[in-house]
Amino acid sequence: MVGCRIPDDVSIISIGDPDFARTHVPPIAALRVSTDDIVERTVELLLKRIKGDRSMPPQRALVQFDFKPRQSCGPLRAPVASSGL
Repeated sequence: MVGCRIPDDVSIISIGDPDFARTHVPPIAALRVSTDDIVERTVELLLKRIKGDRSMPPQRALVQFDFKPRQSCGPLRAPVASSGL
């Protein structure tokens, strides 16, 4: 992707909000998630498994997030047609 410009050609979003995201040029947009919520849900499921409840099917869990828009995100544009590669 040599020659790509942020955000003119590509948008960048980090998962989490590390310090460098705020100080990078341009500042990087971030999806901030609560690791406490993720850990709590994971421990609940793990404890059920340890206690012998192995009948549970795989599960998906939704977590809350907070989007911090910054200058690394450009406007939404129409999709570009695939070159077939």
